[in-house]
Amino acid sequence: MDGGGPVPEDIVEQGSERGPRFTFPDWRPSRAARILAAGGLLVGLAVGYAVGKQQSGHAQAAPRSTAFPMRQLPTATPFYGPALTEESGTCSTQVGQNLELGIPVTNTSTETVLLHSVKPELHGFKLLKVLSWQWGPCGFNPDGLPSTAATLLLPGATTWLTVTVKPLVACPGPAPLEFIVTYSANQQNSSVPLSGFSDLTGVSYSGCKGQD
Repeated sequence: MDGGGPVPEDIVEQGSERGPRFTFPDWRPSRAARILAAGGLLVGLAVGYAVGKQQSGHAQAAPRSTAFPMRQLPTATPFYGPALTEESGTCSTQVGQNLELGIPVTNTSTETVLLHSVKPELHGFKLLKVLSWQWGPCGFNPDGLPSTAATLLLPGATTWLTVTVKPLVACPGPAPLEFIVTYSANQQNSSVPLSGFSDLTGVSYSGCKGQD
C-alpha cells in the first residue's frame, strides 16, 4: 500500500474515536398505509370520546334516592268494654245513726276517665235510705259536704266511691247495695254497674246484736 496516497473515507470512519455509525435506507410508507393509519386514528379518537363522555355523564348524574316506607307511629290500642272496675276491699264507717259504705274503683282503660255521678241502687226489701254519695273514702268529709264534683281518673288510677245510708232497721244485714257509675272517656258517655255490697252482715253497726 502506498503510504503517501489518500485513505478511503470508510476506513477513516471506522478508525475514528466516534465509533461505528450506521446508516439506514430512506423508507417512506405507501399512500395506502398512510390512509389506513389515519382512518384507524380517527376511529380510536371517536371511541375514546364516546367512552369518556359516557363516564363523565355517569359521574355527574345526580344520585338516585331510595324510597323507604314511612314509619308508622304506634297508635293507642282501642279499649272495648267498661273502663271502670271495682277492686276488692270495702270501707265502712258509722257516723251517728248513719253508715258510710265505700268501694275502690279503678280505671282499667288507656284513656283518662271523667267521673260524673253515682246512682245507688237498693234491691229487695228497702232496709236502707240513701242520703248522699261522694268521690272519696269513708270518713273523708272535711267541710261537711260530700264531694260530688266531676273527677278525673288517669289510666290505672284508683279512687274511692262512698255512699252514706241510713239503716231503717235495727240491723241492716241482708241489704244489697249496688252502684251505677256514669262517666265519659274519649268524649263518649257511658255507665257501668258495680256490685258494691251484696250483704251488710259483716259491716259493724251499733244496732246489730253482738256489735254494741
